[in-house]
Amino acid sequence: MIDELLHALLRRCWPEYTLAEVSVAEHRIDGVRPIALVVEDHRLRRVDRMLAGYREAGLAPFVPALARDRVGGTDRFRVLVPPVVECNGSGGHVVDGTHRLYTLLRHGVEAATVLAVAPRPDASFPPPAGRPGAWEDITSVAKKRDRKEGFQDFDPALFRPVAPYLSGGDLVFASEQDCRHQLEMIVKESR
Repeated sequence: MIDELLHALLRRCWPEYTLAEVSVAEHRIDGVRPIALVVEDHRLRRVDRMLAGYREAGLAPFVPALARDRVGGTDRFRVLVPPVVECNGSGGHVVDGTHRLYTLLRHGVEAATVLAVAPRPDASFPPPAGRPGAWEDITSVAKKRDRKEGFQDFDPALFRPVAPYLSGGDLVFASEQDCRHQLEMIVKESR
């Protein structure tokens, strides 16, 4: 059901993803290219904490999971989604999750669980929002001024706005039961 849920979420954020095959798969990180070439220091620190949480739970980094945390003394449940990679004949590029994959590379990890998105055989995707670079081209800054700063040849019309759909409030719930119910509804609505 997790592949179906993640596909339903992706369809909400970018219409072209209705023409996609989606799977949770392990990919070599050096086989995909980042299109965001600037990362923020505070986000890298947050990813380090997230990675420690996965390890404490005995989970491989960034596998889809339901996590419970406490905010202001109240438990909440959050769906954790792996990095999103658009796959093509030449390997693919990172649509969402550059900070997470870059952190894994810094820790010597060569492969990661990703949400692999590929066009169906009868379809194709537009090019990425920026020219893909190499992992060694990434620079770290305290804070980016705007989205364009991180991309080479940025085209906002081609930007895939997946992050708000995959990490936003839509995937945070007051209880595990509410979480399961809402996720089932998302899948049903997408059919």
